Amino acid sequence: MLQTLLAERFQLRVHHVQKDLPIYNLVVGKGGPKLKESPADAKFDFNASAAGRLGVRITATHMMMQELIDHQLGSYTDRPIFDKTGLTAAYDFSLQFTVENYPVGREPGPNDPPALITAVQDLGLKLEPGTASFDTVVIDHAARPSADR
Repeated sequence: MLQTLLAERFQLRVHHVQKDLPIYNLVVGKGGPKLKESPADAKFDFNASAAGRLGVRITATHMMMQELIDHQLGSYTDRPIFDKTGLTAAYDFSLQFTVENYPVGREPGPNDPPALITAVQDLGLKLEPGTASFDTVVIDHAARPSADR
C-alpha cells in the first residue's frame, strides 16, 4: 500500500541493485580467543559508560558474540559487522575503545582508548575489513506530490 501511495503521489520510480559495500568480519585472532566463558548459571549483565571524550567502556557478563555485535559494536562503526568467530558460548569480558563514527571535528584525544579495530585484539578477536553484497534501492524518479483528490 505504501509503495503504491508513493508511486501515485510522488510519481516515485525505483529499482533494486545488488551492491558490494564495506563490512567488518569479526574473527578469532591468531592466538585464539582470550575470553572468559561464563558459568552456565550466570545471569546476563551489561554496562556501557564513557571512556575519555570519544571512548566507550563495556563490561559484560554472560554475553554472546552476536549480542555484542547487534547491540553494541555495530552502532559504533561506519559499517556492518558479521560474526565469523564460530564462538557459541556466553562470555564475561571488558572492552574499551574509541568509536569509529565520531562526529567531524571531534577527533580522538590522547586520553581516549584505542580504536575498536585495535581494542578487540585484547579479547583475542580481530575485525577484518571486507565487502558484502547488499540490496540497495535506487530512486529513478520523484516529483512534488500531486494534489489531494
